[in-house]
Amino acid sequence: MMRAGLTPSELYTRVDLDAQIEGSSGRELTRICFDALIGALGRAAHSTTKGDRRTAVNCLARAAAILGGLQRSVDAEAEMGDVLIEFYGSISARLRDLISLPLHSDITELRRDVAEVAAALVPQDTSNALLGTKVGAL
Repeated sequence: MMRAGLTPSELYTRVDLDAQIEGSSGRELTRICFDALIGALGRAAHSTTKGDRRTAVNCLARAAAILGGLQRSVDAEAEMGDVLIEFYGSISARLRDLISLPLHSDITELRRDVAEVAAALVPQDTSNALLGTKVGAL
């Protein structure tokens, strides 16, 4: 169920994410989650430039929820399982710090780090419009 008080932009983003997830599987789903995580971090960074702490914190909390989905999807027995668990854990810790003190430079740095890993793990398939925005987009 959707939380009351969402802005139209937040509501659209969540409905769009739900629509993309529907019918996706495996690699596509991971790419969609990374795109959503990167987008939430971008919106948080943008909110800090406007001095809108509440929206920044909401976007960071959304990023943490998306990251939680990625964390739950890791197969610890897979070849890169341990590395992903450690990476996601470090991102989670950074997000917790940012929720307490949302600094633009730190959010931007985290977004860049996540985008680099996403590009390496699940490269953007530019031929598939269902995968949403490019990694570099807000």
